[in-house]
Amino acid sequence: MCLTKFVFKVLSYKSMDPFLGYRRNSRGFLRDRVARLHPKVMFGPGVFLTPDFVQKNKITHIVNCAGPGDTPGWVPENFGTRYTCLSAIDSYNVDITEWYPQFESAMDKYLRSDNSQVVYVHCQAGMNRSGFLTVLYCCLKFQYKYDQACRATLIQRPCALANHVFHKQVNEYIKKHA
Repeated sequence: MCLTKFVFKVLSYKSMDPFLGYRRNSRGFLRDRVARLHPKVMFGPGVFLTPDFVQKNKITHIVNCAGPGDTPGWVPENFGTRYTCLSAIDSYNVDITEWYPQFESAMDKYLRSDNSQVVYVHCQAGMNRSGFLTVLYCCLKFQYKYDQACRATLIQRPCALANHVFHKQVNEYIKKHA
């Protein structure tokens, strides 16, 4: 490959992923820590949900952005109405904002709950579905700036927000609804 084609490929990739510099710090989705974008909102992978993790982080409510199989079996049984499963799809061929109304409804309900301490949002890997829906929610509800919310997320969880199609969809959704 000639140098010109290589430079073009690198520049094209960088324009698709404006946060590539943060992503280099990732140790993988199982080793990166969870991200806390608000004192009462954090996100990460479903596999982190152990009774000890829930107690240590004062998690009172859970939103699963993936499917039922991505939450440990004890969670729905023990959380009951304090647990929501969205079954959102992580793919370049879907619009992540289609799940936002259901996500927003669950988050509003959980954060207003009298016993609410921390809402844990997760998907399978705690990267795209949970990350982008959490960022979208924080931008619309708490007036966070989108780029700043993304940076804050990636400083804490460098593997997150990797789906460039979701990135564009969420950015456009915020511009239309903020």
